[in-house]
Amino acid sequence: MSRTWGVDLSTTPSKTGVVSVEWKAGRPGEFAWHRGEARTREVLVEKIAQTASSEWWAVDVPFGWPDGWAEFVTRHRTGPSALPPAPPGETPWFQVARRVTDRVVTGPGFPDGRHRTPGFSVTFDKLGATAAAWASIECDLHRRGIAIDRSGTGDAVKVCETYPAAAWRLWSQQDNPVSATIAVYKSVLDKVVSPSEGFSWEKLTDHERDALVCAVVARARALERTALPVDHLDVAKQEGWIHLPLADVDLPELLG
Repeated sequence: MSRTWGVDLSTTPSKTGVVSVEWKAGRPGEFAWHRGEARTREVLVEKIAQTASSEWWAVDVPFGWPDGWAEFVTRHRTGPSALPPAPPGETPWFQVARRVTDRVVTGPGFPDGRHRTPGFSVTFDKLGATAAAWASIECDLHRRGIAIDRSGTGDAVKVCETYPAAAWRLWSQQDNPVSATIAVYKSVLDKVVSPSEGFSWEKLTDHERDALVCAVVARARALERTALPVDHLDVAKQEGWIHLPLADVDLPELLG
């Protein structure tokens, strides 16, 4: 038996979703949510520290900021600084608004289900506050001697970044897990997961729906079935990398 974790991180614990899935060979994984204090950053740090050497975590939050943005802000501190040239018709800040992984996920090398720009920019939108919340978790783990590999390619600390809406589109061809009816949500995921005793599909919150998708992505990562930053490893270790299942992975394959 093995276990994976999914986290839909927010700056507010009440809006954070935390879901774990227990996996047994050849059978759907059994999911459970974790509420109350389990959603605070302090408890997340403790739980990751206890389990991430053996259990994969997938977190819905950018692990870093665009390198180009960081370089621009550093230059801008000392006076006016030109932004990198933008393609015709794009905003002046186009080159610094997205990370490499954001562009790859929406690029032509991925299936149609992934041809959507991530909904928020960690550089310019409120998602930056959530990324800062994750940065504090990463820092607290570092103080404990636990080094997060932001590219999600390491194995000593099993933590990766994901984007549940993109994974959901790959599996269902629909916009995101939260907008689906509970019947549709269940019909997509019950190929691979079912509720543990005392839990139910109907009582999942919106944030837990996203977190459950993250936990399934964590299962794909555990089975080495997510796309890795082969051509972008150095920058992914700084900016982070969105892990999504490989294009040819069907959900039943994740049963093990």
